[in-house]
Amino acid sequence: MKLSVAICSYAHDIMMKKVIAYREAGVFFTALLIFSVVIFFLTITDINSHADYIGHVIKGTMKPPANFLYYLIIYCAAFFQTKSVYLYSASAVVLSVAVTAKFMITRNIIASCTFKTSSANDAADRFITVISAMLILVFSIPTGMLAGGHYYLGHITPTVWHNSTTIFLMPFALLLFWVSYQQLIAPTNRRMLFITMLCILNILIKPSFYFVFCIAYPLMLLRSFGIRKKMWANLIPVLTGSALLLAEYILIYTYDYGNAYTEKVTISISPFSIWSHFTPNIPLALTGSLLFPLVYLLFYGRDLMNNLLLQYAALAYMIALVIFSVFSETGPRQFSGNFYWQCIVSAYILFMVAALLTVGKVVRARKSGTDGPITLILETNWKNKILLSCFFLHTIAGIVFLGYLITLGKTVGS
Repeated sequence: MKLSVAICSYAHDIMMKKVIAYREAGVFFTALLIFSVVIFFLTITDINSHADYIGHVIKGTMKPPANFLYYLIIYCAAFFQTKSVYLYSASAVVLSVAVTAKFMITRNIIASCTFKTSSANDAADRFITVISAMLILVFSIPTGMLAGGHYYLGHITPTVWHNSTTIFLMPFALLLFWVSYQQLIAPTNRRMLFITMLCILNILIKPSFYFVFCIAYPLMLLRSFGIRKKMWANLIPVLTGSALLLAEYILIYTYDYGNAYTEKVTISISPFSIWSHFTPNIPLALTGSLLFPLVYLLFYGRDLMNNLLLQYAALAYMIALVIFSVFSETGPRQFSGNFYWQCIVSAYILFMVAALLTVGKVVRARKSGTDGPITLILETNWKNKILLSCFFLHTIAGIVFLGYLITLGKTVGS
């Protein structure tokens, strides 16, 4: 009897590993198809310009970027070739790996916060996989178009398919958020070193999310530990990252590393100037961008008072918005929106946290008898129906945007 149970368990584990491999391969090849179309058929994307920039750096016609890690990886993945076809193909592969990693991390976070036995629960595993796959597609609902704005520009979307450094940054930013959250609950020296490493990687790829982290994390440390030794010790990753960020700032704004223009670029304080340039109605665009988390807070606002993870995600989102609203660059890069990218990462994190909390309220696991199978029970009250509908709307908006790009070959600014 014990032998048969062991054999069945082993066979189940093998089958689950194959399912996981097929699932992640499916995400990778779907992303590869999307990026191949975006890179080779759209007229303008940051992916192409970033790849072309590598060629200019290697030829010595431009200075290398201060945040060099993405560009270095693309150059290595292109087998040190500078022809566009190699750099573009390498970009598609590397970004597809990043999207797959984003999916895997998202899925593991949701699983760890919801169904504790999801690895042995096929129904729960499938449900979490579907939610995680939908989160890859979630997009802002284009309410700004009602006021004469754009489908994308002016909105705070949780997903982009055209900015390579933001896409590549996402899994590392997710890890930084999640590991630092765990440090708030149960601090260890080993985890603090891991957070320090993630801070360095984030800054070397794209410092956007670190702008948010270096403010949000100390505030959360203060909330969790108060002004005590434990709080000050855990500021080591922030201090290390800030020193590296200062070095990047000097390279970019003093020595023009990464500046493709001859005119000097500086930072200015100009509240809402960039945001209002892209949308005539900021509150309307923000509502469409944030509908699902807003509805969650409307129905379950008490969670914000009690749930540390939701507090952290909401705080990060608010800081990201403040940075975007207040700061801008001057000169030719003024409307490139380089203080916008942290909003995308923070918005995705907020959507992910709202989704995993929704899963906990919408779905219940029930076991039939002592050795019976586990089934999922949906709690379909009117609040949950509205909440799920909002989540589906964001997903549909993302599918429509992808279709709009792929079938019409439009630029992202349309």
